[in-house]
Amino acid sequence: MNTTDTPKRARKAAAASLVLAAMLLMNICFFADGARAAGGLELSTAYPGITALAGSNLTFSMVLTNTGEAPLSAKLSVVSIPDGWGGHFSAAGNEVSMVYVSSQDGANAASATFNLNIPQNAQNGVYRVSLMADGGGGASSVLNLELTIIEEPAGYSDFLVQYPEQEGSARAAFTFNATLINNYSTEQNYSLSAQAPSGWSVTFTPDDGVGQVASIAVGPRQIQGIKISVSPPSNAHAGDYPISCSAISANDHLSSDLNVKINESYSIGLTTPTGNLNFDAVVTVESSVVLNVTNTSNIAMDNINLTSSPPGDWKVRFEPSTIESLEPGATREVIAYVTPSSNAMSGDYLTSITAGNSNATSTVQFRVTVKANTVWGVVAVVIILLIVLSLYWVFRKYGRR
Repeated sequence: MNTTDTPKRARKAAAASLVLAAMLLMNICFFADGARAAGGLELSTAYPGITALAGSNLTFSMVLTNTGEAPLSAKLSVVSIPDGWGGHFSAAGNEVSMVYVSSQDGANAASATFNLNIPQNAQNGVYRVSLMADGGGGASSVLNLELTIIEEPAGYSDFLVQYPEQEGSARAAFTFNATLINNYSTEQNYSLSAQAPSGWSVTFTPDDGVGQVASIAVGPRQIQGIKISVSPPSNAHAGDYPISCSAISANDHLSSDLNVKINESYSIGLTTPTGNLNFDAVVTVESSVVLNVTNTSNIAMDNINLTSSPPGDWKVRFEPSTIESLEPGATREVIAYVTPSSNAMSGDYLTSITAGNSNATSTVQFRVTVKANTVWGVVAVVIILLIVLSLYWVFRKYGRR
């Protein structure tokens, strides 16, 4: 073997290696340029994992990013979704199935919304929804959403009353401003009721003024204003009166407690059993009239005294003259004895009678018709008859002589 040929072979081998390396580098650059030309597609959302309630309707803002140099149209689809769930893509107010995504030279991104409907009967647990954007040519992206379904918290809704305590007289009307809050994801139909003392009236009226209602529907995550009107009986005693109001639906038993304080008020009623305020009397003869004294206040009254303002020298007395105690709404019978003076002429006279104490009084005027004493009239008639009889006897006995 000729040693002079060895360097030549080495040079040829090195040259061949350089050619192969150059060809390999050209192929790598070609495939790299091809990959850059084909590009990639990414489907993403800011919050791919959330917690929700059964029956919720959720929306996810989706972003599609094109990493390639050429624009593309990405087809949107739902790869997998739990049974009974529903979902679709939308954009610009319409349901869509494909989105155009510009290249890197443009905005290179587009947006869409995925609408997810969770059924009301979905059980607690973790669920997954898979979405795909496919631009063709191997440019595609899969996005997995993770949903954790939890129960509605107990007492999540509420029935609130602003200023639940009010006070006033028994003749006042009380209005409470209430708010019914439905924090469920579905509409709730609430039955409204109240437990109030006997004789009290409680009504419910929505803020929209449709009139009194016994039930009301409140939409999901909605608030309903309600006016609660409370009217006590006119004879309600002074004191505190609790009233419990309820709003009951299939899922809720809400309640709110009110308190009405009736203040003390004093008044007295004075009249006769028949309501007539007139009677007849005879000069110097004691006549009686029955009076009814009623405690029309809402608290017991003590030491109610009977007094009068008769004309001239008339005499008036009462039996009894003082009522030691009278409960609210109670009536006591009193007899007034009236004696016209001896110089009273026949005719009508006014006599004032008052019942009261330091807290309240009531005065009525009676018309008293005075008549002549019939006893003397009878005596006069008897005397005249005796005179006539005497004259008759005299004429009979001595008339013939």
